[in-house]
Parts: sequence; structure tokens; C-alpha cells
Amino acid sequence: MGHIFTEQEIWLYERIKNSLKFPPFYREYFAYGSSPYTWNDYVPSKSELINHLEKQPYRIMKDFRRELDQNLVDPVLLGFNNTGQILLHTLYHEGLHVGVIQSIKKILTKKI
Repeated sequence: MGHIFTEQEIWLYERIKNSLKFPPFYREYFAYGSSPYTWNDYVPSKSELINHLEKQPYRIMKDFRRELDQNLVDPVLLGFNNTGQILLHTLYHEGLHVGVIQSIKKILTKKI
């Protein structure tokens, strides 16, 4: 959940608006290439991460609804040219991870 939240924040807020909206250690804990094996001090609770995820869509809608077709000053990796393309990528990415989470949950509760 932390990865899903953090990656969308990085793609949208850092790369487009240059304004991150999460605690600084979230990048270290949850960004691409991170691992729970490197965590040390405070780890956000499940409820904290769920709270971030619940608020995120409304904030993104408010902040980007008029900018989806806006061309990016510096197109980013993977050939994205506008904000809408980045948003679609982050939603696709989220879906992949949600599928993995659901599969793990089924295995752990033996509902397979």
C-alpha cells in the first residue's frame, strides 16, 4: 500500500508539480527498488497508509482535473507527453499491485 501511494505521488507531484505531499522517509521505504529489509525506525501503520490512499484520489482530482491534456515541459520516461498519460500509467501500476495484494490475501486465508 505504501508503494502504491508513494509511486503515484512521485509520478504526479514530484515530476509535474515539483511538490511532494508525503513524509520524506516514504521514498526510502516505498519507492521503486525499496525493500522492507532496509526499514529501520518508524513504519507507518496499515491505517495510516489506508488514510493516505483514501484521500489521494480527491487531492489528485482537485489538483490535476484541468491539466490532463497539458503537455509536459520535459516529457518523462516511457514517452509520456502529458499529465493524463502519467495518470493512466499510475492507475495501471496500482492495478497490478492490487492484484498481487489480493492474491497474497487469498493464499494467506486459504481461499484459493
